[in-house]
Amino acid sequence: MSEHDIFELTQTLKKLKEKLPYHINVIDALGGANENANTKIFCKLLKYKTDENYPILNSFVSLIRNKCPSASFVIKDPHIEFGKEYIDGLIEDKTKAYGVIIENKIHNAKDQYRQIERYINTVNQHGVAYKNIYVVYLTRDNNKEIESYSLTSIAKEHLSIMGNDNGRFIPLNYRDDILPWLKTEILPNCKIKEDCLRSAIEQYIDYLEGIFELRKSKESNEINRIMKEQLYQKLGITENSSLSEQYNKVAAETSLLEQLKQRMLQIQEGIKGIIINKICAHFEEITKVFFQSGNMRKVHIKNAIEEGKYFFIHYEEWGWNVHFEWHPLNINKLVNGKTYTLHLHTEGENNSLKAKLLQDEEFKRVTKGIADIDLHVDHKYTVFKKDYEADKSFADMTYEQQKAFLDGAYKEIMPIVPIIDRLLGISFKKCNSNDD
Repeated sequence: MSEHDIFELTQTLKKLKEKLPYHINVIDALGGANENANTKIFCKLLKYKTDENYPILNSFVSLIRNKCPSASFVIKDPHIEFGKEYIDGLIEDKTKAYGVIIENKIHNAKDQYRQIERYINTVNQHGVAYKNIYVVYLTRDNNKEIESYSLTSIAKEHLSIMGNDNGRFIPLNYRDDILPWLKTEILPNCKIKEDCLRSAIEQYIDYLEGIFELRKSKESNEINRIMKEQLYQKLGITENSSLSEQYNKVAAETSLLEQLKQRMLQIQEGIKGIIINKICAHFEEITKVFFQSGNMRKVHIKNAIEEGKYFFIHYEEWGWNVHFEWHPLNINKLVNGKTYTLHLHTEGENNSLKAKLLQDEEFKRVTKGIADIDLHVDHKYTVFKKDYEADKSFADMTYEQQKAFLDGAYKEIMPIVPIIDRLLGISFKKCNSNDD
């Protein structure tokens, strides 16, 4: 089959799909869901409670137990959090009898250095014994294995991993574990009166089926029939072709298409490399120059764009617990997004700073002058967030446009810096101004 034939088939498929009945999935309509958003949805489902029982969470624990029989803990008084201390999802008993870490890699985000080891130590510091900590490594389709620099020898020891025994490290994936579980265990047992819950589960199932191209309908079956006819015609398969001939011809073309797919993925990775080395570098360079300009302070930046997570900025004296953060921020957002969200977070030992800021008269005056700022009075870590709109994606901007966009955002929130310094007891003099 020639390249022209392949192109012709893809165009036919595209036209047939355009004729399908109108379909809407809220998650797709909002631009899909990255690792953080998927974890947030998942944790929200696990929190569902009825009559002092957590049916979805208990069912999920049974799923874990199928992979890890030693997971004998009982759900009594769970505390479920999303994004706590940068752990994607965390389930802890309030008595610290157990801790379940959920590390979400649905979009194959890169593993980080000592990531699992750090998360285990964090949960242990909460008061959970190492022997009662479990790690669920949640991938897209079981084709991603965790890197040894993330699941270190120390982490393996804490999780009792020995040889082929995974101990309390539980690999699960969305395609073979979560999606079937939602369809066969959770949705059928959802109470009729729980309209919103049922609707949310149905939408999430549909979203996952869309990811794995598993959405089925009468119309999609008709598409499959037409495509099969055209494919057989291109391959010279007729009614008289033997089963072995049909199989071998389709297998041969499948192999060639897989090779083509791999080449396209290599090209995509090459483009991604340019984005990381150029566009992400611009984001970091412009930010560092702005925050460094006009003072002698050391600026710290955590650039986790490549991992599909965030980009945060703080001065050394603040510590990482107080930082400005672009979130979520990933390659897809840089390439396709036109709205970028900047947060101010106060966490850990400086979490009390949030209350002080919200009560501070100067902070109130400054934030009142920032259009469309969203103060998060009820959120545990976020002091405020603001969406910054652009005419085009950050990747498609010229360097001058990128600088103008980021500088504009930073100039707006910069008056908050001395307020944070004052409340933290830090004193610095500026050498010059960031103003043009």
